[in-house]
Amino acid sequence: MSNPTKKELLDFFIDNSSIDKIAQHANKFNPINIMGMKHMEIRHSKILAWLLNPNENNGLGDEVLKRFLTTALNKENLKQKNNQDT
Repeated sequence: MSNPTKKELLDFFIDNSSIDKIAQHANKFNPINIMGMKHMEIRHSKILAWLLNPNENNGLGDEVLKRFLTTALNKENLKQKNNQDT
């Protein structure tokens, strides 16, 4: 079995429509709670740091960080625009 390509990793972590579906149901069903990992923030933080750090050996470079920041800024800009319209 070969390692996933950069595109496959980005598709899984960034361009994954299933993530949106999971987020919609997170309040109803949270696998982190079910696995007893609710209070393991350090582990979650380390995973996020690994994904977002362009210098890590995840093979993704700065792509995850760029997409994360772009998404966050776009949502914040949309929120601000909606507040100005009201």
